[in-house]
Amino acid sequence: MTRGQLGTTAAMHTSGATVARHRVPPLIRDLAIAETLNQVLQETSGYARTVGSGEASMAAPGIGLADKWDEARATYGRKTRQRTI
Repeated sequence: MTRGQLGTTAAMHTSGATVARHRVPPLIRDLAIAETLNQVLQETSGYARTVGSGEASMAAPGIGLADKWDEARATYGRKTRQRTI
């Protein structure tokens, strides 16, 4: 109905049209999930997540995230480029 009201027509695709599928590497997928979970947990706790109890409590550092980021940078980050003149 909306298409008719706006005066547009349906797009035509041939049966031999190429379809590209983007596959995110598993490490990058895991990093995105870890960052999302960390964000949700921080928001639901009012950014006051702690580890431990009593005098031994401290802010949740997210050390696992730092390790994931380091691994992702080492695997997929830009490598140092050198130029010679």
